Formats: sequence, structure tokens, C-alpha cells
Amino acid sequence: MKQVNLIIALLIAVTWISCGGSDSTGPDDDPPTITRVVANTSVAEPTLSSPDESMWSSVTATTVSINRTGAIYKPFPKAALVPASVAVKAIVKNSRLYMRFEWTDDSLHIWPDHWTLINNNSFNFTRNDVFNEDHFFAMFTKPGQDWYDTWDWRVLTTAPAGLAEGYTFSSGTLTRDAGTQILSIQNINPFDPNRPKWIHQDKSQFSEPILYKSQTFEPQDIGDFGAGWVPQMKVAGWVIDLNVLENLQQNPQSRWDITTISSYDADSDVYKLVMSRALNSGFDDDMNMAIEDSVQVRLGILDDRDDLTQYNSSQQGFSNSFWLILP
Repeated sequence: MKQVNLIIALLIAVTWISCGGSDSTGPDDDPPTITRVVANTSVAEPTLSSPDESMWSSVTATTVSINRTGAIYKPFPKAALVPASVAVKAIVKNSRLYMRFEWTDDSLHIWPDHWTLINNNSFNFTRNDVFNEDHFFAMFTKPGQDWYDTWDWRVLTTAPAGLAEGYTFSSGTLTRDAGTQILSIQNINPFDPNRPKWIHQDKSQFSEPILYKSQTFEPQDIGDFGAGWVPQMKVAGWVIDLNVLENLQQNPQSRWDITTISSYDADSDVYKLVMSRALNSGFDDDMNMAIEDSVQVRLGILDDRDDLTQYNSSQQGFSNSFWLILP
């Protein structure tokens, strides 16, 4: 771990030096090769009803390169699985930042953690508990700041609720922002290792990889599973509790103050993602962008991985720092 932390410290130091040292405004003195994304303030405010809302067509996209061989943790050559670039757009409206990202993925990985039926007479299942999912990171900092305000969007455990999870990334360590709300629950029955705790109310007719808690029930015996099951049918390994959204309206938390909308096109393998948060969230563990005219950003993509801090991950890539120009 000491070696990992040293690598990260060196990368961060090089990034700050390459992006203009202590010049917080970025554009004037930096080399023209430094990428800049300028936030648009003239279009309508997104409603987060779709990543393809009409106002985004009026915002210029900037291509941000993803480094396949020099990620935060040095990957093996298989990092070519990670896309080479991301198209980035930004809007600032009513003191909120909206950022839209579009990239191509090799395939959508959201089934790894699941139950598979092996016997439809006794309703015994086997569990694949090797948990991986696609991540997208947006990481914000400024010269002289030794931490990144990090937004972590995950295809299975945050996207279904329209959220990203807030972290602080410093010295090689991700620390969750303050908040105790639990959005994603492992579908494990503590009293029966051969069956999931929850199944969908539609029983064998349900074939999606995501379960919402409000649509589930706990089968108490074999008869509760109903008819129509055949071996190899799957049950999701995670359950999403949307009650968290109502709780957050009454008790906001910095861990869950990033809202999102996303889509995935299985034919073109394209992800589209919009993430949004107040420029000044009011939380101490978030960066106050309302007092900045620009901030530095790094983007990260984890392809079918379970952890940012897994050393020598073969499926992660990060951009160099670029400037986000704020109004």
C-alpha cells in the first residue's frame, strides 16, 4: 500500500505542475494543449429526465482523452478495454453544475453478482458473489488542494436510483462523504445459504438484473416461489431501496447529494450520463465551486471492476487533469 500511495502522490504532483501551478483561473497562463471545458450558462436548465434532453444539443462537446496505460493504479495492457475518450459537456444554471459524459463501453456488465437456480424442485440456488460493475468517476480539485471531491457513479448500485456517491480521494484513499443512508443491499438470506432473501413479486416472470425493494417479497418456503422456474434462471444479487430518496428530501446528506440520469444503448455500446450537484452544497466534505472561476477535473472509468483502489487493475483508465471553466 505504501508503494501505491507513493505512485498516486507523484501523479497528483505532476498533474498540478502540468496544469499551471497555483494559477486557479487556468486559462491565461497554461499551455494551449491543456484541455478546457467551458460551462454553458445560456441554455435551459436540465430536468434530469433524460441524458438526451434538447438543451444538450446546443452545448459544445469537448473530447477528453482517457489514458489506458497510466491510470491511478498502473494497469496491465488489457486496459485497452477502457474507452480511449469521453465526450464532455457542462451547464451551470441556478447555482447547479450539470456535466454530461458520453463514452463507448465494450458491454454492459450488471449480472456478475447474482443467484442462479440449479434445482427447480427444491429451489436451491448457487450464488455468484464475484461483485463487479462499471464505474464512472468525476474528480474535482484545485491547485494547492490535496484532495479530490469525487463523484462515483455505478451502473448497478447507484444508477437505478438516479444518484452517484460522494467521496473524498486523498493520498490514495477513498473516504465516503458523511451520511448513513443505505441505498444498495446485498440479496443474501442469513438463514439459508442456498436461496436469495428477496425475489420479485412477479416471481419467475421477472428477468431483470435489478431488484427494487418495494417490488420484492421474502419467500418463506418452496411454494412461495411459484411456477415457471427452470434451471439457470437468475435472481439479482443486489436490491435497491428507493425509500432513501424520500429520506434524503427530509434529511439531505453529502454522501448522496449528486443526482444523475443515464442510459445505455446495447446496440452501439454507448453510455450517456448526466451528473449534477449544487456548486456549493453546504457540506464541509464537498468542494465549494461557487467561489471558483475554474476547477481541475479528472475522469475515471472502471470497466467491470469492484474497487478503485485495486492495485494493477487491468480495466481502469483516467484522464489527465483538464480545466472546467465556471461562470
